Amino acid sequence: MKLTRLCPVAVLVLSGSTLAGPLIPPVGPIASTMRTLQQVEPRMPIGLDTTPGDANSTFKITQPGSYYLTGNIVGVVGKSGIEIAASGVTIDLGGFNLSGNGPSVVTHGINYSVASLNSVTLLNGTISNWAGTASTSAA
Repeated sequence: MKLTRLCPVAVLVLSGSTLAGPLIPPVGPIASTMRTLQQVEPRMPIGLDTTPGDANSTFKITQPGSYYLTGNIVGVVGKSGIEIAASGVTIDLGGFNLSGNGPSVVTHGINYSVASLNSVTLLNGTISNWAGTASTSAA
């Protein structure tokens, strides 16, 4: 009998000592605490203005980082689609295709121009119809 009277009192005493914090909002305007995708995962689009190519490639990546395609790449005779000249590169093909022109294209969809590259990752796409899909050649 005494135990049933003490239980509600014990619950009230214990619940008063577990505060969740103040319910008064901070002073000033409400600001976002979210980070942009660029802040979370900075990525660079592969394009003529961001990764311009040279005489051997349509696009050339010379800095480590994360890159992505914004559309299909069609092979140009005498040029690789993308040349990678830096370690630590991730390329998200985004479901797009690097498409060569068959045997007439004597280049590669992806060309590694530095033999000692490491940490190179290709994701989510197709590399097809090139004379060679990937290669390593000394610059």
